[in-house]
Formats: sequence, structure tokens, C-alpha cells
Amino acid sequence: MKNYLCIGIMLTVFILTSCGNADPEIIGPKAKIYKTNGEYFNYLNTWGVDNGPIDLNFGARVKYENGDTLYNFRWQLANGYVLGIEISEADYFTNMTMKELVRYKELNPTELIFPRDSFINRVIDNDPFTEFWMAKENYEKYELPDSATIAELNEMIKNGELKNEFERLK
Repeated sequence: MKNYLCIGIMLTVFILTSCGNADPEIIGPKAKIYKTNGEYFNYLNTWGVDNGPIDLNFGARVKYENGDTLYNFRWQLANGYVLGIEISEADYFTNMTMKELVRYKELNPTELIFPRDSFINRVIDNDPFTEFWMAKENYEKYELPDSATIAELNEMIKNGELKNEFERLK
């Protein structure tokens, strides 16, 4: 019986880790800095390359500021760069905002997911990144940055020093 359990666990791990073609390290919580082809700061990315549903359990992803609903894990930086956590270089952007997703959940309170096909129909750029950097080692420092960390990142950008703390993936 133990052998079947071990084989089952190993098979499950294999299946879960081999799905999709993006590196799990890139999709995970490490901080990323990127530039895009357009102004997509308020638009939602696909949250990975899987074809699964869009989870409507927002948790800490949402913040309410000045009467608006905003995505909480993205920060504007100097020279058009953005710092993000829940993003991968394989992602693409939609023309849907977090406010729209929250409104959908309010209108459909029993729904746990947003229909994937409706989300995919809103794609506006499937190759949005002109640059994509991932934190090398001190990524915890950048995950939920304070104003001093944002200022430090802006200085790195202005001085062309992103390569000191981040690895360029694109």
C-alpha cells in the first residue's frame, strides 16, 4: 500500500510540475521589473500560461484608493518600468481592469471563477514585454516595497544598474 501511495504522490508532483511551458520560478512570488509595448499598468495580465479559470478570490490582490479598485501587487517605477509580483514573461495583457473583475464578482456573488474564454477574448497584447527582469537573490526586499525601496529601484533604473540586483530575461 505504501508503494502505491508513493507512486501516486510522485505522479501527482510530476503532473503538476510539468504543466505549461513557463518556468515556475518566473511565475512565483519573485519580484519582476518590466516594460511593455503600451500603457498596461491598470490592465490585468493572464497570471500565468495555464488555461485554467480566473480565480475570483482576490484576498490581498485588491486595494481601494480614492474611490477606485486597484491591483495591489504592481508599482509604477521610473522611465516606464513597472515592478510586479504576479507576472511571468510568458503572460499577456487584457483590456480588463481589477475594478471590472471585482464588479463581476459583486454582480455574481456565487461565482468562484471568471470564465476563461471571456477573459481571453479581452487580450490586447500577447507579446507585451520589451524588457523583463527578475530579482536575483534579495527578492523578498522588493515583494512589498516601501517608498524607500521604490526610490532605490528608481535610482537603479536611472543609473542603468538593474543588472546588479535583477537578471534580464528579455
